[in-house]
Amino acid sequence: MEIIHQQYVIIAIMALIYSVLVFLVSRKFKNDDSERKNLLWKLVVIDGVLVVGMLFSLILFLPQDILTVVSWIGYSFIIPYVFAIEIAGYIKISRFDDKKLDVMKSIRKKLVKTSYSLKEIEKLKKDAETNKKFLSKEQIEDLLFDYIKECDRTGNFDKFLWELSLTEITSTIGRISSRSKHPFPKLIDILSLAGMSFLIAQIIDFLF
Repeated sequence: MEIIHQQYVIIAIMALIYSVLVFLVSRKFKNDDSERKNLLWKLVVIDGVLVVGMLFSLILFLPQDILTVVSWIGYSFIIPYVFAIEIAGYIKISRFDDKKLDVMKSIRKKLVKTSYSLKEIEKLKKDAETNKKFLSKEQIEDLLFDYIKECDRTGNFDKFLWELSLTEITSTIGRISSRSKHPFPKLIDILSLAGMSFLIAQIIDFLF
């Protein structure tokens, strides 16, 4: 009986510690400047609720077999993470990046058109103004608007600024396309050492 009571206490402490960690991580993500991380804070909270719920269900239906207890504790952390954070986060980040790629490709297309018709500069300017915040975060706002302003000021095509802008935009498209869609890429690397990333990858491949 004493052993079971100790198990109750240990599980309750684990649930409390995890709740505090979830609160701190979700708060950090919610207040982060990165839009990609802002997407994740609700998923972290959901994960926390599921983990704590599974841990307390273990208290209510605590088996006598210590191996079963340890296995259930492991499942309590792994299963919610896979479904609440990894899969849901992968979908959210992929959709977010796809939208940003559409924006960048649209801007690049309009930029290219300005090389043979300056009448397209107004369309480029409108698109750039609409997505000014995103362009600023990707550090290409100043260069692109310098090109637009120079073309407006002189009424002529500025090949030097145009080539620089096109290079930077193309580079940004490549960077967005290649960056990891996993919510916690470093954690995936750590889990790979324990063989867990293979399981997660298999689940994602099965679903998508």
